[in-house]
Amino acid sequence: MEDEESNGSNIWELYDLKGNPFSTNPILISGGEIPITSFVGRGRELKRLENQIMSGNGSRTIVAGNTGVGKTSFVNYALYLFNNKYFIIEVPDIGKGSSTDLLYNTLFHIWVAINNEKHTDWLEENTLKQLESISKLDRHVLTGGDLPFIGGGLEENITNPPYISFTILKNLFELIIEQIYKNQDKEIIIVYDNFDKDNLPKKSIREIFNNMRDLFQTSHVHFIFIGDFNFEAIIRGIPRVSSIIPEVIELGKLSVDEIKKILELRLDKFKKSENIKKLYEDEVISMVYNLYDGNIRDILNTLSKAIVLNTHGAPDILTSDNVRKIFREEAEKIYYSDRFSVRARKILDVIIKERKEISVKKIVEETGYKRGTVSTTLTNELVGCVYLAKNDGKDKFYALAPEMKWLLLWFNFYKIYGFYYKPAFKI
Repeated sequence: MEDEESNGSNIWELYDLKGNPFSTNPILISGGEIPITSFVGRGRELKRLENQIMSGNGSRTIVAGNTGVGKTSFVNYALYLFNNKYFIIEVPDIGKGSSTDLLYNTLFHIWVAINNEKHTDWLEENTLKQLESISKLDRHVLTGGDLPFIGGGLEENITNPPYISFTILKNLFELIIEQIYKNQDKEIIIVYDNFDKDNLPKKSIREIFNNMRDLFQTSHVHFIFIGDFNFEAIIRGIPRVSSIIPEVIELGKLSVDEIKKILELRLDKFKKSENIKKLYEDEVISMVYNLYDGNIRDILNTLSKAIVLNTHGAPDILTSDNVRKIFREEAEKIYYSDRFSVRARKILDVIIKERKEISVKKIVEETGYKRGTVSTTLTNELVGCVYLAKNDGKDKFYALAPEMKWLLLWFNFYKIYGFYYKPAFKI
């Protein structure tokens, strides 16, 4: 199968484009391949975040939503609007799951931001030296959650260094904030991305927020935590933490018209001239939107792949019939591969039949297999075909992976175990 790599960058040049307008990379505050002016919608949510940050001398906000709904782009667009008023620190790497490691990563990214933006004069000389020394340490956490240190006064390396404790890092963090605000009269926004179920276990999230509760109340700092609904539920389950996070902004799906507007703006920014070739019929967007229930990341991925597979040396308009044909062929390759046992295929069929999230309990009821057998099959043989959508109490819910949803585009009804697939759109 040909892909974009094998065609080189010429595939988008065929359509008179400078690059791939369907990139799933988030919008960045500055730079990045996707122009920030292509952001659309979320007006009420943006206003809520603005009100929260401007309401006092420090705040804590959770931005929650399903994977691929556009949480990072939403926050980056908000930061773009705030950019000249606040000193912004983005912490994309949460770390290995301890409060000490997260605080170290925070200090590391403060150091990076101060250097990149040439703000070293914002800190006193000794504070700057301490921050620089810490930023050069090996980034691994030892048992007990402490980091290797270079002497109590941050001097030259020694043979058997003592360790940096969380308290030492916390004191340095508070000193840095105090000096930035005192010298520049600027408040700070710190964004923690990727607090998702796949990145940190519940135990680690609880440890981080319990230990850092006081630090998260530092004056003149606005903390934004980006995560999924599972992360939000974990925080709500810690009363002493949820009590200091009054604002949770939940992002739902964009409307199909908003998705169409985003694509229109992207195509306009990526065009090389006014001779841009038409890429798709309007009905394609509605079809893919319905298939993925408005998930913009999955929509962009599918459009990109469909255009690549539909282009054979010359530009061609993507139609709904083309999409059905292309992805029927692709889905069949996966579904009929030799990788599945009879048991795995039966479990997969039950999930396909459900079309949405389905609990392990229901899969057990539908298949007659033992719970342990179902769980093992889901996490081993069906990896890449299904994913853990959420934890709800003692049960887990699984859903079809994006590429497996192509099965739902089959326009010929296909009988399996006494039921028929039905397309996600009206034929």
